[in-house]
Amino acid sequence: MTASPFYVSTPVVSIPQPLSVSIQTQNPSQLQNQNTSIGKVMFSDSTDKDAFYRLRTSQPYTLFEANTIYNNNSLLFDYETTPNCSVSSTPSGACMTHTVSSSALINQFSAQQTHYYAHYQPGKSYLAMFSFLLGTATQGITKRVGFYDVDNNNFSNPQNGIFLEQTSNGLYWCLYQGSPGNSIERIVQSDWNVDTFDGNGPSGITLDATKNMLGWVDLEWLGVGRLRCGFFVNGVPLIAHVVNNTDKTLPYINNPYLPIRFEIRKTESVSTSDSLKVYCCTIISEGGYNPIGIVTTFQGAKITGLTSRTTVAIRLKSSYPRAMIIPLSVEIISNLSGSSSVAIVTVYLWRVGNYTVTKSFTSYEPYSIVEYTEEDLGTDLNNGTLLTVFKSSVSSTTKVSFTDIPESLLIAQSEINRNFRDIIVVKITEGGSKDFTTLLSWKEIF
Repeated sequence: MTASPFYVSTPVVSIPQPLSVSIQTQNPSQLQNQNTSIGKVMFSDSTDKDAFYRLRTSQPYTLFEANTIYNNNSLLFDYETTPNCSVSSTPSGACMTHTVSSSALINQFSAQQTHYYAHYQPGKSYLAMFSFLLGTATQGITKRVGFYDVDNNNFSNPQNGIFLEQTSNGLYWCLYQGSPGNSIERIVQSDWNVDTFDGNGPSGITLDATKNMLGWVDLEWLGVGRLRCGFFVNGVPLIAHVVNNTDKTLPYINNPYLPIRFEIRKTESVSTSDSLKVYCCTIISEGGYNPIGIVTTFQGAKITGLTSRTTVAIRLKSSYPRAMIIPLSVEIISNLSGSSSVAIVTVYLWRVGNYTVTKSFTSYEPYSIVEYTEEDLGTDLNNGTLLTVFKSSVSSTTKVSFTDIPESLLIAQSEINRNFRDIIVVKITEGGSKDFTTLLSWKEIF
């Protein structure tokens, strides 16, 4: 009998059962075990996934980075020292050294904090990394490094965030919720729930505080997400402790817009001295960063007959100390005529410092986080630090758009000193009696 062309005899193929895949020698999560029964391949929890359980790829977006290779980098870091404490730059060692002397009193300290408060975007893993040298623990002295800030009215009180703390009693990972002094987790090294780093954990590694360390923290916030903290060892990020925050009735951190901070302080009335070395730090949004903000354009009043003056300046309102302004463009409309009649427009970042600005600022709109002034700042600009970030000419009867103002002009108000609010200033210099109108656009993120 001739076989039907529509029938083909095939051997029976044995189909393998679904596999469970693990990429780190840790116990699989309950979710993984459940999914093996339905054929879904899951990866066990590890640092190969970000805070939101997504497999990490090489697409981090840097929100902030800073080092002290050449100097103290005071544009990016704020420093605060009290009597009997000091901080010094060591370019040959690419570090800052904070010291508490033996004559220091209780709560005298030296601290270094990023001026910039990184902006958290919901749904993105939020990662901070910081390198340092704690040294040997000393009686009566506490050292802290991490992703946190302090109570502006009492620098001895951590406020929001997570940090590694060293005292004479050992190492702790500490989580603060937001109310001054409100610690909701303070976990001693022997209680770290993933790896105690004393030789008995899954890595078998023993931390040595007298050697350099690279610490990290990542979190999914949304008010209720989990937080992980640990150390890079031999190029590998290892988890020390995880806080899941499922047992709380309030957000585990009141405000996720955080700086990186390093500090050393005297905590007991004893005649001891010690130091803390700080190297480098970065804050990263994993999986990209595209914050949604309000785009605003300010049209200044027409100015006639100027020779050199500021036309508009903007800054954050004091009630929004951790919000951000991202300048987008500056446009100058003028009635210049003739090839020799050329004005110069300059955009400055003005770090005011402790100086009190004499000109008055007005709220741009009730909903806005920005306040502005059209008064000429004049001699005020001789105080503080003035950084030129953009400079170009304005040709006759034209409108010029300066859209390349760098994102480094992110404005953030420091918690170390609230007078350090940065101001964006537009200044025009022109030799004749001409008319100028300034249009300044920015994005508000809060």
